[in-house]
Amino acid sequence: MKFTKTTYILIFCIIIGLVARVALFPSIPPELNRDEAALGYNAYSILKTGSDEWGVRFPVTFRSFGDYKLPGYIYTLVPFIAAFGLTPLAVRLPSLLAGVVLIPLAYFFAVRLTKNKNIGYATAFLLAISPWAIHYSRVGFEANLALTLLIGGIIPFLSKEVPWKLFLFSLVCLFVSFMTYNTPLILFPFILGVLCMWKFLSYRQSFLLLLVGIISFALILPATRGKGTITVFSDQNLGELRRAGRMQDSSIIGRIQYSPFIFYLPTVTKNYLATFSPSFLVTQGGRNPWHQPSGVSHMTWPLYVLSLLGMVVLMRDAVKGKGVVLGLLLSAPIASAITTDAPHATRSLLFFFMLVVCAGVGLEKIFRYKKILGIVTLGALLTGFFTYMRTYLVYFPAHPQQEWSTGISSAIRQAENMRKNDEVITIVGDTHYSYIYPLFALRQDPGELRKTEKTYGKDVLGFTPVQSFSHYRFVESLDKVPVNSIVIFQKDPLTFTIARTDSYGKISQ
Repeated sequence: MKFTKTTYILIFCIIIGLVARVALFPSIPPELNRDEAALGYNAYSILKTGSDEWGVRFPVTFRSFGDYKLPGYIYTLVPFIAAFGLTPLAVRLPSLLAGVVLIPLAYFFAVRLTKNKNIGYATAFLLAISPWAIHYSRVGFEANLALTLLIGGIIPFLSKEVPWKLFLFSLVCLFVSFMTYNTPLILFPFILGVLCMWKFLSYRQSFLLLLVGIISFALILPATRGKGTITVFSDQNLGELRRAGRMQDSSIIGRIQYSPFIFYLPTVTKNYLATFSPSFLVTQGGRNPWHQPSGVSHMTWPLYVLSLLGMVVLMRDAVKGKGVVLGLLLSAPIASAITTDAPHATRSLLFFFMLVVCAGVGLEKIFRYKKILGIVTLGALLTGFFTYMRTYLVYFPAHPQQEWSTGISSAIRQAENMRKNDEVITIVGDTHYSYIYPLFALRQDPGELRKTEKTYGKDVLGFTPVQSFSHYRFVESLDKVPVNSIVIFQKDPLTFTIARTDSYGKISQ
């Protein structure tokens, strides 16, 4: 078999990306976050009993904490857990594989659009060393798998003629992407519009794609309703302001001003523009600590500047496919902009991907303009990459954000070893989520869980705080810990303390 130049370059990019993603994998990040644990345990429950943690047989949407997770990643996990057990490796491996596969897909995506192999090479290389792509590949993120499936589903349509078998493959990829994470389905009308506008789709293809989107939406409607609480349209403070304004001004102008579209437009616009800011992309990141390691953000400065240069090149030069690149780039932040915690990295992965494509255009332009300047730019990119990896592998494990709950799994196992007879173990923390850690760490039998689990009932957001199961109790604060109990509570981001309460409820180490 004769390897071409393209094959060698892609293998090189994949090796770089693979090394960055598998170094100390899966032990960094140092602990599964609560969503990873929930995805893993529900897949384990499906494997063992054919039901989710709440006893629902082969669900289309998983109730989980009350956030109604989509089924794609969970069902994907089942064979991995069958092979590797209920472990961090099994939970994170599908995301890792998706992140590696995305590297050659980035090449084909860029080449199909721009008809320029050098832009394809640059895009694949930049994706391999992009901080956001590395981090999301190392954590069990549904959105990362969904992004790879989405790009894999779009690529065939970037050719004028799509063979029927490839068309069916594309439909399957898109359908599974929609069933894995909400963002691809939210953005699907915009993606479809961009492809239709630039005549990449026939009427028949458009109809079948639209049909897939409608079927996906119908299947995940319960989950979609559950996610409605995180949009700006359900924000209570904004809602109160809108109602007060409508009561004060009942004129025609007032009705227009406080109509949903006009009233929420400034907030959505502000969120949308914030997604492009260097504060979000380079220096600080978003508000969710799981979306970036401590000390760094989603992109390096050289990569960010290259993406801006690429946008300028696309707007000024006659680059093939630039309409689709810019169309997807400008529509991708919408999914994040309509949510209350915007800018939101996980809902912006397609946007990040399109920024890398723009950066690929920019890097190709620099090399074509002056090779020595391209080499200097490459040096800056690699410096940023190595600095990021050092932070990720050295600083991050020693200084994780508190929300990672680093050490809780080992604390649970240690408490189990300390436990005597019928002694109760109490975990202090958010009762919406704390219960998932012992379920995962101890591989709790799903059937036994359903027999012994008690909840505090649904809260106003539809979440279901868990009160107890088996010999575990879950409380919000130390003053609610029962007497004569082993208690686990977080002392600092790296330490979980294990103690006992006496017959008066006082804690003794």
